[in-house]
Amino acid sequence: MIAVLGGQCFIGLMNMKAMDYGLGILLALCIIPLCNSQCTTDTNGQIGHKYRTHGAYVRQQKGCIKEGTFYDLGQEWKTNDCMSCKCRRDSISCCTMYSKPSDFDQVHCEAILDLDSCKYRVVKKNDKTQLCQVDAWIS
Repeated sequence: MIAVLGGQCFIGLMNMKAMDYGLGILLALCIIPLCNSQCTTDTNGQIGHKYRTHGAYVRQQKGCIKEGTFYDLGQEWKTNDCMSCKCRRDSISCCTMYSKPSDFDQVHCEAILDLDSCKYRVVKKNDKTQLCQVDAWIS
């Protein structure tokens, strides 16, 4: 089953016996492009300038400042919390690099984001070595 709610994409198991094959493909092709990562755009005072000296003159370089670091226009980087960011002419845009599990046993299981791999693992609450079944993800 595929559904889009509030800009979020839910992808689960599709029962092809219950759906006409052609209709299922058409539906998937129409809805999947609507699915996207969760993104933010920051336009609050982050556009800055860096001044570099080149011999006898000073060159102004436009870019973005995020958490005290200067990024050149067009430069992309990964944050410590698994966001992929890009410095644009008038803003900084950042999108999540992971999908979130949405359909799993939340009573006995929990989702844990691994910041090294930027992937969620869904494990049993009482035994973190046991994986839980996930039937749908939000991307």
